[in-house]
Amino acid sequence: MAVSIFKHARVTELRRLLATPTAKRLGLLAAKGTVGVVAGGVGLALGLREVKRSLQLETPKDLWKEASFNVRDNSGDVSMTSIAAASAIAALPKLCARGDITEEQFWAAAARLRPVELQLLELHERFTAEPEKMSQAELRSREDALVSKWKEQGFFDPKELSKDRSNVFGRRLTSDAQGADIRVVAPPCLAAMAGVPSKGTGGMVAARSVDWSLERRRAAEEAIERWGCTLLRDLLTPEDIAQMRTAFGLGGVAGKDGKLTTPRRAGEAGLWIQQNDPNISMGRYTVGRLHLLFRGSPEFEPAAVAAHAALSPLVHTHFKEPQEAGGQVFLSEAQLIITDPFADIQFWHLDCVGGRGLTAFVPLTDVPLDKGPQELLPGSHYLHDQRLPLRERVRRCLLGLCHTHGAVLTANGSWNDAGKRVWAAGEALVLDSSTIHRGLPNDSMGAPVPILVLRYDLTDKPPPGCNRNWLLAMSRLGSSLNSFFRFYAAV
Repeated sequence: MAVSIFKHARVTELRRLLATPTAKRLGLLAAKGTVGVVAGGVGLALGLREVKRSLQLETPKDLWKEASFNVRDNSGDVSMTSIAAASAIAALPKLCARGDITEEQFWAAAARLRPVELQLLELHERFTAEPEKMSQAELRSREDALVSKWKEQGFFDPKELSKDRSNVFGRRLTSDAQGADIRVVAPPCLAAMAGVPSKGTGGMVAARSVDWSLERRRAAEEAIERWGCTLLRDLLTPEDIAQMRTAFGLGGVAGKDGKLTTPRRAGEAGLWIQQNDPNISMGRYTVGRLHLLFRGSPEFEPAAVAAHAALSPLVHTHFKEPQEAGGQVFLSEAQLIITDPFADIQFWHLDCVGGRGLTAFVPLTDVPLDKGPQELLPGSHYLHDQRLPLRERVRRCLLGLCHTHGAVLTANGSWNDAGKRVWAAGEALVLDSSTIHRGLPNDSMGAPVPILVLRYDLTDKPPPGCNRNWLLAMSRLGSSLNSFFRFYAAV
């Protein structure tokens, strides 16, 4: 009885409060606010639908039909590039003699990411494609002009060529090499393109041939310029992948008996790697992901040579303008990310905003949608393009996201044997380093997912090119853009 009386009293008191003028005004304001929010949402939805219709973007663009390339496709103009590469190799001895340099100096400069190979190849590509427009005498004159330019830029400086890992970096923690130019040596790609052994490279073996024709290099660079990304199919061969998995102790490769060894989880692989090189730095920045930093490790960095050498023609194409102005490209980061089952999602982030940069992700196993592929916001790289005014940067960023209806997954590129969309092993996702991206959660059971990451930057504009607060702001901006364009895709 007492409880009933108490409840009745409270209901009476509540009715009395709701009947007051203040409560009525608050109720009216809340109703108006709710109606305003609903009306605003409806108006925004209608406005976005009109934007889709006016831009004819009712259906999202399949980005990978436009921005992916098979770099081992032996059709079309690839033979022309091979002919040009062979011509450049054949002309090299006389070119060096006329320019008073040695072939060893040429190859040493190429192995240190100087653009000598690509510039010589491009000259011979033009001569091979249209020999009637360039005589042999003019070709030799242009070759000599190239050598003179290289010498002016210090490409063959004995002091620079004598520097190597041992006298620049030595044996130190690999975390000290992140974002630092400690020199890199990789097999030149020009000899592999020509199908001949490389010379003067200290015993290094030439990279397996990758068909970087002039047209394909330009097309891949145009995709990076427009979308902030490109997908390079078959960059690594199955043999390359098996060698890397063996070198990093990842398991999952065929043993002597032909049976696959058991893949190691992230912690097991990290322990095995540190036992072989105690200077390896590692960390877990999100739950379920182990980042192994191997830049500067004499034991493990050479394992990434195949990917590094195969990417170098595109790297030089991307940095062509600053290199012609005397800029120097360096390998600013090399790491292996191992994603265990049930790993959390990463936060949106970018890698560098100070200048032109490239980030390459190469999975060492197939990555279906449920095993944590990369997700990116196409066009977001425009936000830090200093060549454009701010209004044009924002316009291009939003237009790119309108075309794709928001974020794009790398696991939409290929099909595996089970008929599932995957990001295939050996396919390189190459991003402009200012493109906002993240790794998705690994919701699967079974083997972990190892991904090789290589980053390239300019020595005068090392990463990240901004302070921590700006990186946090870009992370929040990525979340906001992703949420907004999910709504855009749904209406």
